[in-house]
Amino acid sequence: MKKTLLAIPVLLVLLASNGAALASESKVKKVNNLDDEYQVELTYEEAMQRVSELSGEPVEKVKERYQKENQKKNSLSLMATTSSNCHWIETSTNIPVTSSYQPNLSAVLEGCRNGSFGWLTTKKPFYVGMIADNKKFDGDIRVEVKGSGFNYLINGSFHNRGTMTHQGTTGVNAVWTTTYAVSSSSDFYKSYYSGLKWRAVTP
Repeated sequence: MKKTLLAIPVLLVLLASNGAALASESKVKKVNNLDDEYQVELTYEEAMQRVSELSGEPVEKVKERYQKENQKKNSLSLMATTSSNCHWIETSTNIPVTSSYQPNLSAVLEGCRNGSFGWLTTKKPFYVGMIADNKKFDGDIRVEVKGSGFNYLINGSFHNRGTMTHQGTTGVNAVWTTTYAVSSSSDFYKSYYSGLKWRAVTP
């Protein structure tokens, strides 16, 4: 009897921790049954932390950059944001460069909901980047945000060695281009042109 009573608190702790893990996992929506292709809804603090991890910038610098970008929103975007429930969405999209090498396009965008209706805002994505793993990407990624997803076009090349630099994202009116540069590149791997592709997102 005493052993059973001692086991109950341990079981409750295990169930609680397992429930927290399941709650965290339930935020991720898998797409096309690929383990590395997903979307997940983030709070403001989670988004700032995630962009810091993806970009390598300190969280304080990420927040400062967001505040500057937020001040540039036009009045239409401000109206949409204040009248609806808006949040951040991180997406990861599988890029089939070759059958054995498939990096991911990562994007952190703003989504809003009003009742059952949801959409992505057309303001500048907070982050667009290539998760190249052990390769280095040199080129451009163009993203055009539209309602329930975005078109993307990738044009560049991959290298096995070098220093990869995210040179920022520029654009206007829902069309944004992120540029990467590779210095001291060597051991060329492959050129890649995606053509225009669509990535559906559920705001």
